[in-house]
Amino acid sequence: MSGKTWLQRILIPALVGVIFFFLGRNIYHNWDEVRDYQWHFNHGALAISFLLLLAALIFMLLLWRLILAKTGYRIGLRKSWRIWFISNLGHYVPGKIWQIMGMVYLCEKEGIPRMATLASVVMAQVWSILAAFIFLGGYAFFSDAPQLPAYAPWLVLFVPVGLIMTYPPVMEKLANRLLKWLKREPIRLNIDFRQSLLFLGRYLLSWIVYGAAFFVFLLSLQVVPLRHFPAVTSIFAASYTLGFLCLIVPGGLGVREGLLAALLSLYMPLPMATVVSLLSRLWFTAGELICLGVALKA
Repeated sequence: MSGKTWLQRILIPALVGVIFFFLGRNIYHNWDEVRDYQWHFNHGALAISFLLLLAALIFMLLLWRLILAKTGYRIGLRKSWRIWFISNLGHYVPGKIWQIMGMVYLCEKEGIPRMATLASVVMAQVWSILAAFIFLGGYAFFSDAPQLPAYAPWLVLFVPVGLIMTYPPVMEKLANRLLKWLKREPIRLNIDFRQSLLFLGRYLLSWIVYGAAFFVFLLSLQVVPLRHFPAVTSIFAASYTLGFLCLIVPGGLGVREGLLAALLSLYMPLPMATVVSLLSRLWFTAGELICLGVALKA
């Protein structure tokens, strides 16, 4: 068995299994506490959270179309919807490369050159990650948790670092490092700093919409004070992005849930935070499947 096959067939499933084992064990050993917790099921809030989640997913699609247009290629909403949400299945395969390659393949069928697609996808990911890191940096300001980790004040450094990395020459280096890893030719960014900051602002807005969706999802399970909204948005952005950056784990499976549970435990008991994190995976996947269903019928 080759090293790559061993990694995909044994190590990755084992890693995901271990993470979910400890998450499940935490719930099992605290089941009485979980059962007696004052859950507050609200079907209306759950429906609204789905609508906000769909809005966030669509917003990300529209941002990618806008970036693709900057490379000189435009594509209709119907076709871009199919490309975006069908290729999105690739992020559930270890390595994250399959989602990108899926977009390259589907765009090529629409007459869009590989390098234009690669450039648009890579830049979309870079802006999204930088925006999430800025939210993580802002967590030091946003959080009103009773007890913050000792490292929390240092997170504020992510804000200036994220802004510096938005400078086009720096972004170009980041993008080309990723393309080198993908064994692709380097790209040139034909944007100025103002345009880059504008895209960063749009991705910051996308995380706010994601955060609103997740916050309302929390409201469908329990009463959450509105003052926690900035911190909850930062927590969701950080957990999603750090799970995404864990390249060997498909869809950040387990990693996202573990981080989300750990950070939410600053605001609620850990067993309940674990339940919420696991349910949020089902919630988010359901939103993706709805968009995929529309794409397959388009």
